[in-house]
Amino acid sequence: MVRVGIRLMDDLGTPRNLIRLAAAADRLGFHSVLFPHDTFRYHAWTMTGAEAQATERIHLMPVGTNPWSTDPSEIATYAATLDLISGGRAMLGLGLHTDEFLRWVGIDVNPAHIVPAVRETAAAIRAVWRGDNGPFQGEHIHWSEKAFLRFQPLRPNIPIYISHIPHPGVAG
Repeated sequence: MVRVGIRLMDDLGTPRNLIRLAAAADRLGFHSVLFPHDTFRYHAWTMTGAEAQATERIHLMPVGTNPWSTDPSEIATYAATLDLISGGRAMLGLGLHTDEFLRWVGIDVNPAHIVPAVRETAAAIRAVWRGDNGPFQGEHIHWSEKAFLRFQPLRPNIPIYISHIPHPGVAG
């Protein structure tokens, strides 16, 4: 089965225009709508939340959500909340498609840490969604036993798609 998604960026218009495009993609049978979770662009979480209300069946996903500019606890809570609001249509694009935006705000990511940090972030997020009550102690994440959702997620297994991870010396 082939699934077709659409990636919407602020280059295509205002937030209201993008929400209208997502609603049109929903009516036309697209599988998913994706928003880049990049610094200084329309905020992917705000856009996917608004689109959850404006659409009925299309899956909603931020792409490039990363554990350097956004804490993994916030990522886990956001995705579980979006899944509830959308009735089980949330997906999470986790990773780093470029580190350029991070450098703009003074975040320097060691290329050797990218894959382990994304892997560990996915594991911690999944543990939270399953209801595992910490602690979660990894190389990059150190959560106490108090690190758990205060609400029941709709699904303990929201799909996580790993974004392109740039390699040292290769443009994102």
